[in-house]
Amino acid sequence: MSYPELAADTAALHRTGKAFTEMTGEGSSLNKAQQSLNEAEIPDLAFGKLPMSRTLRESYEAALNSHKHNLEIAKKYLSESGTALQKVSANIRKAEEDSTL
Repeated sequence: MSYPELAADTAALHRTGKAFTEMTGEGSSLNKAQQSLNEAEIPDLAFGKLPMSRTLRESYEAALNSHKHNLEIAKKYLSESGTALQKVSANIRKAEEDSTL
């Protein structure tokens, strides 16, 4: 494994990590969906929850669907990051072995 290939793998891992951070960080769609869910929560009363209006229920469902979609994207990025990290680790081990020969 050459050092340019190792550098390319490391750069790919960095891009994946950066994209994941942008997707899940403050101001991201995942964060906004969570805020929407929090805003849509209905306070508990002694006798149960307040009934949701149709608009509030639709808003809550849309936020929940967006949140679920973003979690699926996050899982994909985590999987890709894990795969890239394994590849980089293997390449580092190979480069270390090559340098000791």
